[in-house]
Amino acid sequence: MMQKLRSLVILLIIHTLTACTFPGVYKIDVQQGNIVEKEAVDQLKVGMNRRQVQYLLGSPVLESTLDPSYDTYFYSIQLSGGKIYRQNITLEYENDILVNIAKAKLLPADLANPGKAYKLRGQAEPSETVEETDVYKTTN
Repeated sequence: MMQKLRSLVILLIIHTLTACTFPGVYKIDVQQGNIVEKEAVDQLKVGMNRRQVQYLLGSPVLESTLDPSYDTYFYSIQLSGGKIYRQNITLEYENDILVNIAKAKLLPADLANPGKAYKLRGQAEPSETVEETDVYKTTN
């Protein structure tokens, strides 16, 4: 009897440990933030008002409570538990007029669009960014 109980406990432990690392577990894509594609960002122009910008890009995920002259559009995606890709666009306003556009990183279209991102699972690493840094300012 003791031998059967012992065997049962050992089998239960082995089964529990292998269940945690089962090779066929599905890992979901994790997306967070504003989905902003390059085409929408290209339509931004210095001199637009805040309402026009939000019409193009939507409401920003990060609105500064300390300094309302900045809006940040952040987006990240992680495909199947792998590498995390990030996109960051910071806009600066003076009296609700856009005066500065800082695109720290824009993702390629296949990563920026969740409808296309699923096609990249299991493929070679996509190029991380389209543009590293572009900053547009008004001339004073």
